[in-house]
Amino acid sequence: MKALVYDTYGGLDVMRVGEVPDPVPGPDDVLVEVHAAGINPIDWKVREGAHRARFELSFPDVAGRDVSGVVIGRGSNATDFEIGDEVFGTCPPNRWGSHAELVAVSPGVLARKPKDVTHIEAASIPLVGHTALTALEGTATVSEGMRVLIHAGAGGVGAFAVQYCKSRGATVYATASAGNAEYVAGLGADEVI
Repeated sequence: MKALVYDTYGGLDVMRVGEVPDPVPGPDDVLVEVHAAGINPIDWKVREGAHRARFELSFPDVAGRDVSGVVIGRGSNATDFEIGDEVFGTCPPNRWGSHAELVAVSPGVLARKPKDVTHIEAASIPLVGHTALTALEGTATVSEGMRVLIHAGAGGVGAFAVQYCKSRGATVYATASAGNAEYVAGLGADEVI
């Protein structure tokens, strides 16, 4: 299959489109045909070698955490999804690889893609959404009438957080650079700082 690979740590210049073996789903995995994949800061930071102690790579490496696509195969124990189901999610550390035509992942990191959401939209949600929801629900439990301050409201996590908090009925204050103030206000922030 075709994939965006790199053979050594480095910048954009180490990346190339190349052929790699198709992933084989284990008994608990599903095989997803990738229709869209997100790019997050962790992808380029790992590629540049910033997290060598945390993420051990074997080259050639295929980056990519966020994925949206269609289930085209599954292991014998993977019964959460049927062949043909549209799914999206985040590939876990050391099992990345969404920047390819296919990826094998655990069904536990996937969800059914809503019909009214495109694959591109779905692939933009998982990592930033999980990060924001961990803070907003795991720690704060955002609810109607709360006042919430979100730093970096124009970033991926911040933009998700602004919209989520507004959907929960909170009053949202968000920080942003002057050039992004209008964008953050358009996301729903009541006051941009």
